[in-house]
Amino acid sequence: QLNANPAAKATVSGFHDASGDPAANAEIAKQRAMAVQRLLQDGGIAADRIVLDKPMLTEGDGDPKEARRVDISVR
Repeated sequence: QLNANPAAKATVSGFHDASGDPAANAEIAKQRAMAVQRLLQDGGIAADRIVLDKPMLTEGDGDPKEARRVDISVR
């Protein structure tokens, strides 16, 4: 969708599960989002079209596997 629409931007947000240290988990969520940002850039999406967005609550919902994720929205 990003390749097909050059005006579109992606918002990338990282999440973590409930286990472990909250501060370390927030950093893990950030690193996840940054890894996806790099993959998008490696795929040809310009850096200015990718917005990293730290959600108010970085703890994801669902079981631990579902909670450890990155959400991408395209607008």
